[in-house]
Amino acid sequence: MNSHLQNRSTPLSSSPSSSSSNQQLPPPPTFDLSSIQSMVQEASSSGDYTPLIRKIGRVFSTPDYLNASFLIPAHKTSDDPEVLPTLMDDKFAPGQFYGLDLASVRQAYQLLLDTGREGVTNSLTNATIALASAIRATPVTSDDPEALRFYLVVLSNPLLQDPDLYKGILSPMLQSFSSLKKRRRRIFQHWMAQGGYSAEELKSLLGLVQQFMTLTMMLSEDVNPNRDSSLISATKFIGFLNDVNDENKSVSHTEFYNEVLAERIDLREDITNWKNGTGFTYCHHPYILDPGFKAKVLHIESMLRQKQERDEAFHNLLMRGIGEPLALIFKVRREHLIRDALLALQATDPADLHKEMKVQFIGEEGIDQGGVQKEFFQLVVREIFDPQYGMFTTETDGKVARQYWFVSHSQDYHEFKLIGTILGLAIYNGVILDVHFPRVVYKKLMGLTPTLHDLKHVQPELARGLEQLLTFEGDVEDVYGRTMSVTYDVYGEKRVQELIPGGEHIPLTNENRHQYVDLYVRWLLVDSVARQFDSFKDGFQAVCNSEGMKLFRYEELELLICGSSQLDFHELEAATQYDGGFEADHPTIINFWDLVHNALTPEQQRRLLFFATGSDRAPIGGLGKLPFVIVKKGGDDDSDQLPSSHTCFNALMLPNYSTKEKLLQKLVLSINNSEGFGLM
Repeated sequence: MNSHLQNRSTPLSSSPSSSSSNQQLPPPPTFDLSSIQSMVQEASSSGDYTPLIRKIGRVFSTPDYLNASFLIPAHKTSDDPEVLPTLMDDKFAPGQFYGLDLASVRQAYQLLLDTGREGVTNSLTNATIALASAIRATPVTSDDPEALRFYLVVLSNPLLQDPDLYKGILSPMLQSFSSLKKRRRRIFQHWMAQGGYSAEELKSLLGLVQQFMTLTMMLSEDVNPNRDSSLISATKFIGFLNDVNDENKSVSHTEFYNEVLAERIDLREDITNWKNGTGFTYCHHPYILDPGFKAKVLHIESMLRQKQERDEAFHNLLMRGIGEPLALIFKVRREHLIRDALLALQATDPADLHKEMKVQFIGEEGIDQGGVQKEFFQLVVREIFDPQYGMFTTETDGKVARQYWFVSHSQDYHEFKLIGTILGLAIYNGVILDVHFPRVVYKKLMGLTPTLHDLKHVQPELARGLEQLLTFEGDVEDVYGRTMSVTYDVYGEKRVQELIPGGEHIPLTNENRHQYVDLYVRWLLVDSVARQFDSFKDGFQAVCNSEGMKLFRYEELELLICGSSQLDFHELEAATQYDGGFEADHPTIINFWDLVHNALTPEQQRRLLFFATGSDRAPIGGLGKLPFVIVKKGGDDDSDQLPSSHTCFNALMLPNYSTKEKLLQKLVLSINNSEGFGLM
C-alpha cells in the first residue's frame, strides 16, 4: 500500500478489472477532529456506537491510515511535494509535524475517552495493541518521512499512561522506534524539537518512559538491564529525547537520570562490555546515568589503571632489574609547597601520574593513608588561589558567589599547569577540592564554546551591560560612542584590543552590536586567557585523559571536582561513625545533632562542614557518602575546650558539654573564628 499517496488522500491504484469499468477503490479510512466529533455526536444521539467502534478499530490499528489522519488542510488536498516543509530549513508552527495537526490528535483522544463507553475504549486499546505488535514484527522501512507520522499519534495516546498497557503498547513501540535507521530518527527528532512539543510535554513523555523502566525493574528482581530488550529499547528512546532536548534545552539534564537503573546495573558486566566492545553497555548512554554511577565507573577505571602501573613496575623490576616506584610519591616542604610540587611534577614521568598517589611532608613522620594526601591538596589550592599569588582574580557582585578567573597577563604558565594537574590528581584519587571556578571553566575543559550567559559568573556587571546593549532601543552609535574594540588595563597601562581588523576605527552600531557582543565574550573568555587556560588544561588532561571522563557533562565535572552545594545533614547523621567513647545515643551527640538540624542557620551548617572536612560541599551522592567521624575530645567531665577538627580525616573532635546551650556556644565560636578558605 502506497503510504505516500495515502498521505495526500489520493485514491488507491485501480485493479485490472476495475480499470476497464473506470471504477476506483474507495479512499482509505481516516480520521480528523471534525469527523470524530460528528461520529461521537451521532452515536450519542442514536445510542449506536458500532460504526465509531469499527472505524476506530480500522484506523488506529493501521500505520498507513494513521499517517493519513489528522492532517492540516493543505496536506489533505495537495499532491505537490513542494507544499510540504523541507526537513532542515522550515521552522514548523506549533503542533504541525509534516502536516500533522498534533493538537487535534490530543483533542480527538480526549473526545473518544470522554464518551465513557467501554466499547470505544476497548476498541482504541485493542487497535493500538495490534498496531504496536505489527510494527515490532515489521519495522518501518519507507524513506518517506510521512510514514513516521503514526509514531506521534500513538505517543499522544493517554492510554500509554496505564501501566497495564506497558507490555502491550509502550514496550513494542519503543522497540520498534529503536530499530529505526539513524536518518529516520533524525527526522523525528527535528519534528519534536522544532514543532509542537512543549517543555512540559517532553518532560511528560520522558517521565512515562522512565516510569516504565522503573516498574519493569521493580516487578522483577531477576531482570538484567544489560540483557533486557525492553530496558535497552527504552534507554535508546530516552537517548533520542535527550537529543531533542539538546536542540531546545527545555528540560533539565537531571530529569534523564534513572537512579533505580543505576543501582541495578552490574558494574563488572557493563564495564567489561564497554572496554571489550561486546554486548550492551550503559557507558555508551551516559545521559541516563547519574553522576554517582559515573563516579564509580571512573573510580574503577582509576583502580584498574593504578593496578596496571604497579604490575608493570613490578614486572620491570623482576625481568629487567629496573626499579620503579610503585606509587607516585610527592616529597614536599610546607614552607616551599608550590615550588616543591612544581619540581616534583617536572621530574615525574607523565605515565606515573596514574599511579597511586602518596605525599610526604619533609621532616614529618607518618605514613600517608589518605589524610596527608588530602591535606596536601587543600594547602596547594589555598596557596595558589590566594589573590596575592597573582594568578587568579575573584569576581562577585553580591548576587553571584565568589568565583576565580585567570589573570590574563600572568606568565606563571607552569603554575597554571600545576593547578590543572592538581585538579586531575584530585579526581583520580577521589578528593573533593574547595575551588570556586565559574562553570564556564568546566565547559571549556569539555571542549564547549562559552556564551554571554557564562560571562555572568565571571564579570556579572559587564554581562548585564552587554545584555542591555543588545536590547537598547535607541541609536547605539550616538549613545554608546564606542568602537569595535575593547580597552583593558595591565598594571595601570591602558591597552586596546581590536575585535575585528581596524576595529578601533569602526563605530559600534545597532547593526553590528550582536557581532560586537559575540566577539567581546569570545575575547574575554577565550582569547585573552588562551595561554593561561591552555597550560591549565594541559595539566588537567595529563591525568584525566581516560574514556571514563567522557561520560561526564560539564555540570557533572564540577560536581566531581568540588562536590554538591545541596546539603542534607540528616543523611550525614545517618552515616556518621563515632570514636573515643561517643555513641549515637550519648547525650552530647543527641544535643549536637539537634542543634545542627534546628539551631544552626544554613550558612552555619556550611561553616561546620568546612570546619570539619575542609570543604563546604557534599561528595557526589550526597553527605551520606561522606566518611565522617565524631571523636570525643577529652574525658567525661564537662569541658571548657573548643571543638577542633582533623580535616584530612573528616574528623570532628568534640568535647563533652553538660548542656545544649554550652555546646551551641562553643560550636558557633569555633566555626565562626576558624581560619577558612573558600567560606561563603
